[in-house]
Amino acid sequence: LLKFLGVTSLDFQDKNKIREFSQAYNIPIDLIPYRYLDKMNFADKLFYYLKRFTRLSYWDGSVYEYSDLKISQKMEEILQNWRPDIVWFDYTFMRPLYKLARRYGCRVITHSLIYEPNNLLEEEGGNFINYCRAKLKTLTESKSVKKSDYIFAITPQETDLYKKLGAKNIATLPLRALYNFIGKNNNVRDKEALNVFFM
Repeated sequence: LLKFLGVTSLDFQDKNKIREFSQAYNIPIDLIPYRYLDKMNFADKLFYYLKRFTRLSYWDGSVYEYSDLKISQKMEEILQNWRPDIVWFDYTFMRPLYKLARRYGCRVITHSLIYEPNNLLEEEGGNFINYCRAKLKTLTESKSVKKSDYIFAITPQETDLYKKLGAKNIATLPLRALYNFIGKNNNVRDKEALNVFFM
């Protein structure tokens, strides 16, 4: 199983500390510069933005970031060296990388940690432009569902949303570490519904 996070490093982050963590815990971490923050000359910037408008799916800025050549080259390098059977993505907007996983015969699992259209409207407000952007993000979600072998949604409500978008193989998985916390509270009452808080 390859869990591809597409870890991008930002300028303010101490890369030496990240590498020390990687070595101390024997977890390989490959840092990729965050291209959006790269200082590009005018020609590069023009090409970067023109390419974005060549495909409707790239109009979703989150998707476009994961079409970056450096990210796909790093993922391909890992796939060639490691040859996993499954690639696990934590976000639907990483969809441009799904085709690489497929090329190497991998199954694709998507654990959606957030339903992007709703998140956009909740964080940035419901004006006309944001509704248009949310529609584009709904397209991203829909395509990601169709390109995934299995979908995990983070809430039951989002599980229902993904089913409406056509998800067949789907389950609710709030947190991968949730099982560590269940059963530690001794104040147990017989209830019809289990209330679990996570954030």
